[in-house]
Amino acid sequence: MVKHYAVLRTKFSRAKVVDEYGIETFNEEQFDEDLKYFVRNVLKENKNMPQAFFFHCFEQAKEVAEKEFDEFEKYVISEMVKHYAVLKTKFNRANVVDEYGIETFNEEQFDEDLKYFVRKVLRENKNMPQEFFFRCFEKAKEVAEIDFNVSNIQTGEDYERFVRELCVSAGFECGMTPKTGDQGVDLIVRKDRTHIAIQCKFYSSLIGNSAVQEVIAGQKFYNCDYACVVSNQDYTDSARKLANAADVKLLSHETLIPYLQKL
Repeated sequence: MVKHYAVLRTKFSRAKVVDEYGIETFNEEQFDEDLKYFVRNVLKENKNMPQAFFFHCFEQAKEVAEKEFDEFEKYVISEMVKHYAVLKTKFNRANVVDEYGIETFNEEQFDEDLKYFVRKVLRENKNMPQEFFFRCFEKAKEVAEIDFNVSNIQTGEDYERFVRELCVSAGFECGMTPKTGDQGVDLIVRKDRTHIAIQCKFYSSLIGNSAVQEVIAGQKFYNCDYACVVSNQDYTDSARKLANAADVKLLSHETLIPYLQKL
């Protein structure tokens, strides 16, 4: 069940029905049929096991698989963000407008593009449901479209909000420190039990030592596990030496999300 959890989760979600009053009910009979199909065709078993047993197994598989699934989903999204310009072109080509000006989406064509992306870029052979990759693409779109708007940023505060949006869109909890007395940290990202201190710098020139010194102090003040500086510019050699000695990561807004996902 852990191995095939993505498919089972989709089946489970489809068994949830919301009526016209917004009341959600669970179609137990439908999901039971899905489980019976799984037992016969995947487990190759003909045993007459009670429904409660398989629901119990599904709940246990869910606990194990959700963590693995979430990590895989984050990986897929980060790769889609990296290759978003190409995927967006493929997506736009799948939008077909006929001679009457009516737009339809060629889902089959885009599905083939996604399968190619999975095989060649992700180098995965997992049998993941189409809905999973469409959902990942939508999340990647949120992150990437924000990234495309970086040219609209005018101030340091704009940049802090922009970096926070990137983190939140990628699925991380991200809080902003007070505007005054921030102790050298602008944002604090939480990933499970890990806390990451972020100093944001929106400059027109290279970033020097002071940014690194500030986030070192802020990391201690907020008791964070990791510290990094995120900037729209490159860093001086001196800043790199200090960061290397203090185990501070010097990043751009383009490399921040992949860094967080690897922690």
